[in-house]
Amino acid sequence: MGTDTDQWPAELLRYLRGTHGELVGVDRLGGWSVAEVWRARFSDGAVVVKATASAVEPAFYRRVAPELRAAGVPIPEIELDLVEGGRNWLVIENLPTPFVSPPLTAWEPDQDITAALARLHAAARGRTFEVPQSRASKWTPTMTASALSLFPSDAALQIGAPLRVHEEQAAVLAEPWCWISGDPSPPNWGRRANGALSLFDWELFRQGVPATDLAITVPGFPSREMFGLAARAYLARPEATGIPWSESQLVDQMCVAKCGTAVAMLAAQATGRARVPEATVAWLVEGMPGWLKSLGAP
Repeated sequence: MGTDTDQWPAELLRYLRGTHGELVGVDRLGGWSVAEVWRARFSDGAVVVKATASAVEPAFYRRVAPELRAAGVPIPEIELDLVEGGRNWLVIENLPTPFVSPPLTAWEPDQDITAALARLHAAARGRTFEVPQSRASKWTPTMTASALSLFPSDAALQIGAPLRVHEEQAAVLAEPWCWISGDPSPPNWGRRANGALSLFDWELFRQGVPATDLAITVPGFPSREMFGLAARAYLARPEATGIPWSESQLVDQMCVAKCGTAVAMLAAQATGRARVPEATVAWLVEGMPGWLKSLGAP
């Protein structure tokens, strides 16, 4: 425990002891960003401690989260936000139970997740929030080239053309139609003690289109049919009334968004901007050629 807490600011440690008592354990939590995350355990509960160089998430919790919570978007509470050593240190509500996504063969959209995202997009549409620009970047030719560098030469040749077509189509994803989570992937949801879901990790909160969030909630290498299930569930929500895209248009956008997420992960790994597990990189490199082919010509 000492090794983990030695780098924690003195002010953070004083706050934890004064509010929760003495630490009984610290668990380092996973993640693919360069942020560091721990679960700090006490005799009567736990909190999450996060250290990040990004200023987006602290600003989100201070300036945006209260309003979105009031609109029914489930967001963990924050206890402390301080800056030291060039990093933002957050103490966040602990969600004790991870969300478990159904197996791919039985996957269907989670209604609570769909409702939360629909509320987020509706409540944040047309708003101006004072948050720094997210580190999420537009899909560029440089990102495509970096991602392709991780593939064997024959696979890179096979998928290069469809990737570049998707890259061109990704421009629509940057349209500032509403504010999005940017990363509502299944591992970023957890359950409170009462079973209610909540979404954490808001480092990629930014303006965009709903399809980006929806695509990320569908695990694995989804078929167009799986994307269709997510699109129909979303369009059935009352908050989505008047959305300007049809189900088929949402599915097309979700295909591009999911592909863009994979490219961004591979490019970040290739350039050292993220800690993507080797097993995940290998899974993407092995599976993307067949998956792109299964989606049909872009």
